[in-house]
Amino acid sequence: MKFTGLISAAVVALTALAGCNHGGSKPVTGSAAKPANGGTASIDPCSLITTSEATAALGTQAKDGAPHAYQSMKQCEWDAAEGPVAGSVAILVYVGGQKARWPSTLAAAKQSPKFSDVQGLGDAAFTTGFDLHILKGDDMYQIGVAGPKDPLDRATAVAKQALARA
Repeated sequence: MKFTGLISAAVVALTALAGCNHGGSKPVTGSAAKPANGGTASIDPCSLITTSEATAALGTQAKDGAPHAYQSMKQCEWDAAEGPVAGSVAILVYVGGQKARWPSTLAAAKQSPKFSDVQGLGDAAFTTGFDLHILKGDDMYQIGVAGPKDPLDRATAVAKQALARA
């Protein structure tokens, strides 16, 4: 099972939820620098967890993370290497402007029948049953793990590792 199709649908849905309509993204490079607004000028989502951590989350060997970017969203995805178990770990980062959008993002997410608040991650967090949406500073992180069992528990473990590096 490839996570790419699922995450693409999530990107479209969350982009609508978050109202992300910034100009084009530049390639993600270097370390994160703090601008005056409290967000991060540049975040490399592929630096937020290691391939070993993605492997642990999947329960099978993961390939190195592959970066993608669209408008103000930057993504890294670690797919399972060939084998009997399939899955992916994905981290999407919506850079800047998310604190102001959070109330409307949250209100829209509450329409999901599987919505629940999540405590102990970032400044605020919720899930709609599949992945996590976390506000930290002025950025929003969307973290999902697709695979054979407990995607939300595994996404929470990945989120804690990623947020420690963000």
